[in-house]
Formats: sequence, C-alpha cells, structure tokens
Amino acid sequence: MKKIIPLLVLLALSGCSFPAQQEPTANPEVVEEIVSLTLTAQAINIPDQSTPFSTLPTATVLVVTETPTPTITMEPITILSETPTSTIIPAGFRDTLGSPAWQDTLDFGTSFGLDETGYQDDNTKIVMNDGAMVLSSSSMYGYRGWRLTTKSPANIYLEAKFDVESCSDADLYGLVYRAPDYSSGLGYYLGITCEGEYNVTKWTESGSSTIISSVSDPAILSGPDQTNRVGIQMMGDDFFIHINNSFITQFTDKSFEDGGHFGVFIAGQGNGNLKVRMDEIAYWNLE
Repeated sequence: MKKIIPLLVLLALSGCSFPAQQEPTANPEVVEEIVSLTLTAQAINIPDQSTPFSTLPTATVLVVTETPTPTITMEPITILSETPTSTIIPAGFRDTLGSPAWQDTLDFGTSFGLDETGYQDDNTKIVMNDGAMVLSSSSMYGYRGWRLTTKSPANIYLEAKFDVESCSDADLYGLVYRAPDYSSGLGYYLGITCEGEYNVTKWTESGSSTIISSVSDPAILSGPDQTNRVGIQMMGDDFFIHINNSFITQFTDKSFEDGGHFGVFIAGQGNGNLKVRMDEIAYWNLE
C-alpha cells in the first residue's frame, strides 16, 4: 500500500519505502528556478499509482511508500510499427539538426535541481561528479529511479550520452520523456539494457505497460565499460528511436500528446551493481 506525506522544502524530492533519505537544497542564486524530483518506484508491474498533482512555486515533497510486488504482472500493450512509412529517417539524424535548442554538459546539477549533496535512498543514488550525473542502483527487482528537468517541450529530438561503469543482466537505463509532472512517474521510458536490448514502457494512471518489449539491436554496445547515445524523436503521437546515431524503429502512442518534462532513469534488475554516468543531454526543436 502507498502513503503520500506532503512536506514543504525548497526542492521537490522523494524516495520510496525507506526512512533514510537525503533532501538536497537548491542554491537560491541559480538563474533557473528548479523544481525537480527523484522517485524510486517499481519498474514494470505496478497496478496503481498515486494521483498526479500540479507542482506549486513552493515545492512539495511527496514520500511514496510502496511494497515490492515482483510477482504481479500486467498484460503488455504492444503498439509497434516497423513497417516503412513516408517519414524518412536518415542515418546520423542528429548530424542533420544543427545546434541544439538546449544542452547541458552537466558540469553542475542545476538543471536537475541537484547540488553537491545529491540524492540517495535505499535503491537509487544520484550525484554530480567530475562533469557528469552519476546514477547508481542497488536494486535487483527493477525499482525505477528518475530525475527530471523543469523544461517541458513537445516536438523535439532528445538525446543523452551514457557511459556505463558497471552493469549486469537486464539492468536498464535511459530517458524519461513527456512526463506531465515530477512526482507520479507518469510518462514514457526508453531504456537499453546491459545485455544490448532496448525497450519502451509507459506509465499512465492505469499502471505501467509495455509498448515495445525488449529487442536486441547491433547498434547497442552491451556490457560495462561502454558508451551509448540514446535518442528519441517526438512528433505528436509518433516516436522514432535512435541509438548511437542510428535509426532503430518507430511507434505510435496517444497517451501523452501535449509535451512534458524529460530526464533520465535507471532500474537495477541484475546483481545490484548498476552504475552509469550521463555527461551530456540536449534537445533540438522539431516543427
């Protein structure tokens, strides 16, 4: 069962199920007003979620308590079209776009509301270190930890660069996008695994479901000590996946058509040793 406990703090952050938490405080001198939130929640099979809320100018902490239920399964919803369409996606799509509308090289954590204290709970740790956001997961049950920015564009190409330090089995990391708020976990999740597969899930008010089941692709560099660029092209309800500057596949879904926040997530599902560094994230406007 879940309990939601509101607390007033400068940043909106929360953890899951465990009392030991660190709540970073924002630097009042930063130019951009940051309201970001990290949650750790069960990755795939959650039958219900907390009710989304609108983040107020004075940020609110939600502490979401969930009991792991790894035996619960959801019927997958696969909405995938690999049939060629009139949309032509060239190899090296990013190279055709010019300069990004927004880019963060993560020398600081201000875009994600992180200071030197970072964030940590019993499953997820996120800190800024040496020009990168370092995300670690000790979970072996697919608990999902994420971090979002305040930006909420609609039709964009979003891409992040991940350096994998350690991983195993089905450990998952990648992009969150079209998230309508910071706290509920709603939105799309494009992830790649340590085994060299990619998948897409969505988290709606009805629960978590699969859009694209895990599929291997030679464009993905599997295992630890690898670098992978993960990109998603969003045009209305059409989405195009790019990995390491190669077009992979596309799908259509109408769950979140009005844009939303974006960020990064991890979900440990192997030996509890998942650790990745994101040292670049950017988006380009698409019209």
